[in-house]
Amino acid sequence: MSDSTAFPLPSVELRQATAAALAGQDVITALPLRVLAVTGSDALTFLQGQVTTDMREVSSGESRLGCLLNLKGRIQVSFRTVAVSDGFLLILPADQMAATQARLGKYAVFSKVVLSEREIAVRGVLGSQARARLQAEGWRWPEAAQLVSRHHDDSAPDDALLIRLPGQDRALLLGGAPEAANAAVAVAAWHSAVVAAGELLLPAAASERYQPQELDYHQLHGVSYQKGCYLGQEIVARLYFRGQLKTALMRLSAAWPADAGDPALKLGQDIFSGERSVGEVISVTWPDDERVELLALVRQDATELSLDIAGVALALTPLPFSR
Repeated sequence: MSDSTAFPLPSVELRQATAAALAGQDVITALPLRVLAVTGSDALTFLQGQVTTDMREVSSGESRLGCLLNLKGRIQVSFRTVAVSDGFLLILPADQMAATQARLGKYAVFSKVVLSEREIAVRGVLGSQARARLQAEGWRWPEAAQLVSRHHDDSAPDDALLIRLPGQDRALLLGGAPEAANAAVAVAAWHSAVVAAGELLLPAAASERYQPQELDYHQLHGVSYQKGCYLGQEIVARLYFRGQLKTALMRLSAAWPADAGDPALKLGQDIFSGERSVGEVISVTWPDDERVELLALVRQDATELSLDIAGVALALTPLPFSR
């Protein structure tokens, strides 16, 4: 049985192909994401009382990140949401669909809402060439991150959407048939861009490990401090108003040449400053055959970071996010 918390080292060939895909700026690929529709006359008020997002800010033209939290204010499920004519769509990791339906289903019986999975292909769009291709096919490229656009053809389905994301030329495309390109390479390139942008949707393996502010969701409009109550809201508000957040999301990079071997990185693996653990690994990518890049949760007072892998300390350099 595979370890869902492990980040296996890709082959040299895959790392080289990933670098070429990133350089080519033309990636459109199916992603392991699914779509849950929350519809009905109470959809807005129902979700407003369940999630970290201020759902009044979500429209057919503007998307938001969001979370379902547990009582301790930790993320059970994270998602991206957008409005459609009959309610809202929640775009979330495929392995979180069952948990999301179960969690929301406990409370949906008290409201006039319907929860149903929509069979919509979700594709990642990455790069200037991919953007140009979509525009040539009649898609309007949104002017800024979070904004949503539709195809020039007004007869296109209501849920055929292009959602621009933080980062350089990144978007989610809903609807249509997935591309037939090399999926492993395209998905690896997409994930490298996700790490560079610092915007994650957490898989099931990371459920209930992190608070939303630790992943910068408050900076990405995924947390509202004014909207009112939801499960976990008291902890989230306390962290904000008392300024108690001692860790920060950081993007880190280290040399890892093709002949260096498998570092056996895992979710939650310690990051050290000297002999002191100052953080943990959240996500890992190999954008080429010379480097490894990580998103990590690190104490804000930590300096001179090193990552101890099998007894070897690697110098890590914090890099700025591209948002």
